[in-house]
Amino acid sequence: MSNKQDIKVEIHIGRDSLGGFHIDIRDETSREQIVKVTMTAEEFAFAITGMWSSDIKAEVGKHLDSVGKEKVVQTREAFYAGPRDSEEIRKWMLENLQEPGWIIDTYIGSKKSIVPNGDHYIINYRVYKFV
Repeated sequence: MSNKQDIKVEIHIGRDSLGGFHIDIRDETSREQIVKVTMTAEEFAFAITGMWSSDIKAEVGKHLDSVGKEKVVQTREAFYAGPRDSEEIRKWMLENLQEPGWIIDTYIGSKKSIVPNGDHYIINYRVYKFV
């Protein structure tokens, strides 16, 4: 019996400000990074012409157990009465808003993330899981 699982992937190829090349392979369903390969311009040129192979640095994705699964995202809001400090709010979110089976997205950088409401704030955030 085979453990082979076919998945659709997205491949992104780009350059950084130092002239290095990055090949990022992501699972199309979960949007999770599978692997990111980093190489010099010379290594990239040889690789695409099929003239060379060698040890190249690669970074394996952190959430490989999510590959092939669909990411389900839901929005939430919470009342927060502490100081309007982003780091304090993120810490409070992790300590107080964790729900079983969900992962908290602590990004609160948009204008609608922290909304003043009288003597407290409404925190708009997202949770997600893979199914």
